[in-house]
Amino acid sequence: MDALTRDLLWLGWEDYTLLWQVVLNARHVNELSSLREAQDVAHGVLQTLLAGNLIELFRCPWAMDNDAYRLVAPAEHAAVLGDDRSWTIEGADGRDLVWFATTDAGLERYQQGTGWQ
Repeated sequence: MDALTRDLLWLGWEDYTLLWQVVLNARHVNELSSLREAQDVAHGVLQTLLAGNLIELFRCPWAMDNDAYRLVAPAEHAAVLGDDRSWTIEGADGRDLVWFATTDAGLERYQQGTGWQ
């Protein structure tokens, strides 16, 4: 398991995680100088994790009201990940932000990949 995948599975298990945080992790782990390049790497990793049902995407206002989280349907994943607004830190305009969370299958993959049982 590569370092970014490991980090993201753990982040998503600990709590809902905003997509912009994935960009920062991708930049750090892969020692990338460009935020755009980091976003491209993050996009690819998230697509792989979604395809394996290891994470789920959600929409929620900045306020993080647990009752307001709405699951993003798989048919919408490509559009959501392809929208640059999904990757921003801004949410004060009233627009929902995009978050991800690790599924039980994702935690199991994390445990297998790190030797933690």
